[in-house]
Formats: sequence, structure tokens, C-alpha cells
Amino acid sequence: MALISYNKFANTNKYPGVRIYVPDNNDIVFYIRIDGKDVKIGSKSEGVNVTYAYNKKKEFDTKKRNGELPDKITKKQQSKSTDIKFDEIAKAFFDYKLEQNPEKIENVKEQISMYEQYHKSKFGNMTTSSISSEILQDHFKDIKEIVSDRTGRKLSHSRVNTVMGIIRTIFNYAIKQKLISHLNPFDIEIKKPDNKRERFLELIEIDLLRKEIAKKNDFALELFVELALCTGARLDGILNIKKKDISLSNMSVNLTDFKSKNPENRRYTGFLSDEALGLINKIYTQLLPNDPIINKPYATLQNVLQYSLNKLFNDGLAPEDSANRVVIHTLRHTFASHLAIAGTPILTIKKLMNHSDINHTLRYAKLMPDSGKDMVKRLYKK
Repeated sequence: MALISYNKFANTNKYPGVRIYVPDNNDIVFYIRIDGKDVKIGSKSEGVNVTYAYNKKKEFDTKKRNGELPDKITKKQQSKSTDIKFDEIAKAFFDYKLEQNPEKIENVKEQISMYEQYHKSKFGNMTTSSISSEILQDHFKDIKEIVSDRTGRKLSHSRVNTVMGIIRTIFNYAIKQKLISHLNPFDIEIKKPDNKRERFLELIEIDLLRKEIAKKNDFALELFVELALCTGARLDGILNIKKKDISLSNMSVNLTDFKSKNPENRRYTGFLSDEALGLINKIYTQLLPNDPIINKPYATLQNVLQYSLNKLFNDGLAPEDSANRVVIHTLRHTFASHLAIAGTPILTIKKLMNHSDINHTLRYAKLMPDSGKDMVKRLYKK
């Protein structure tokens, strides 16, 4: 939907220079007209109203009359920051990510790949100030219609969110680093899909997966699966395990939880199963202390393993049935679920999963032996 002048919308002349945009979610987004351009002030859902927007407009007009621009930006600076191409701020963002997160280089490469595949041709040569909310809304709709080459289906809800989220993140980085002075035009409400994954693999399914992986004669893939099943660590956490993190005598491994926001809680201890230990013993003496125990690119391992999971467990599932779809993260749920089924105390499960909040762990409590299942089975028995 295009911008509509607030005067026309409200049928009043009280707020000259204020315009609104009504996105598909029926929120109201307020803009003010500055030097022939619409500058976003905020939305109703964020607590912004027409009076606030109008006051911002008057504030700008006053500072302009006094020879000042908002945030003390000179006209020269403003011109420079609005003429920068989106490709330039994207490159600056990715360079920063690669420098700051060398241990997650494969994740950053995946983001770069998504940017080049879905956004570069559309926005790369556009100046950041010319990318409006309307253009982004149209692009969002186009992305939702894209069919994945790998699956032959439309991109999943979460994948679309990830792809579009890159645009928002790049803009936010550029604003924070003062590469641009205008507001972030990203005004798309990215709703989190209701896809709480509680699916876990039954023992018979774990056996099927092991047999399928064994056919591929891929040592790195086999080791990854066994580590995922015995530690519950996420994909990037397992790929970051180095030889020095392994204790053969204690059958333990030091893990990194990259999702943790608290640096003090990022490192935690997991334990090795006999299957994982047997595989590690085959390569242990060949590795240097800082060598990763799985030397396989993030994207390659992810694609190969997900193909096997789709083949074994996802055939016939509707594309939108994400709650029942088996993905790599399902191995983490499998670990926690079987701990609960075996009667492991809930606080021990929390520790092994490195959960920051006990509520994340309590989802597995219903699987525990004292959940009430045995009492229900004995009901009405004569």
C-alpha cells in the first residue's frame, strides 16, 4: 500500500507534513516529509502516534531554520550518507562479521551466499536512501514465492524470515556505525512461525539413521551424528570441537554454545558415548591440539545430512508441517527427550543442554517416568 497523507486519512489539516503507511498487518506507520523525502518516525505498535510524528516534523523544521540538522549532521554529511550504495554497507557488514567471528566463518559465508542469491541484484546498486518500506514489502512477497532448487518447494516460513532478516541486520549495522544517517526502512513484521519442534527420533529411527549414514562411507558425517546424539550440541557447536576439547579418559568434551548471550555460559561440558569415542579414537593421534575433529564445511554437512533426514523421515509431510519435520536440530531434541525418558533429573538435563532458563527444559518433563503416565495406565483396573 502506498503512503497516504495523514490529512486525507484523518480528514483534517491539523498535521501538515505527516504521512502514514498501512502495511498488511494493519499497523499504522508514521512518516514525516523532509526535503522531499519520507522519513520513517515509527509505528503505532511501537507507541508512536500522530502527535509525536508531528512534533518531530516541527523539531526538524525549527533546527533547519536555525542552521542545524537532526543529530548535528551537516548537509555535506547527510548527502554523503544517503548516496552510499547498499552493496557498500553490505560489504562493510560482512567484513566486520568475518573479522569478529573467525570461528563462525561458515555461518557468515552462508549469509553472504543468501545476500548474493536473493538481494544483491535487487538492492546492490541502489542507494540506501532510495530503498523504501514499500520496495522491501514487495521484495518480501517475491521471496515468499521463490521455490527452492534443493527441495522443489517454496522456501519455508523460517527460511524466508532468515533471508529477509539479513537486510534488516545490514541496515542496523550501517546506522550503528554511522555509515548512513537516515532511519532503517525495514518495516516488515516478521512473525515467528508456530513451529515448536518437539519431534524426536525413536530408538528404531536412530538405528535407521545410523544405517543410512553408514552407507555413505562418510566418516565426518558419521562422527557428527554420534556427537549430536550424545551431546545434544547444535551444529556450529559440534563443528567447533577441537582435539584439545576432548578428554578420552573422562569421556568428556568441552562445548561452545554460540547461541548463549552470556559469554560466561558459552562453554560447558558434554559426555561421549561409546560410539562417538570409538570414532574419535580412529583419528585422535593424527590431529594437532587446535585441529577440528570434524573437518567438513558447515553448508556441505548440513545439506548432505538434511537430505538423508528428508529421505528417511519427511517423505509425504506437508511443507508447512514444520513441527513434525525432522531437521538437524531434531537430534538435539532427541538427546534431551531420551534423557527424560530414562528418568534423568530435570536439572541435570538443563545442565547438559546448557539451557539458560529452566522453562526451556521443562518441555521434556512430560516424557519422564514420573509424569503420571504409569498412574493413568493403572486407572480403572479391577
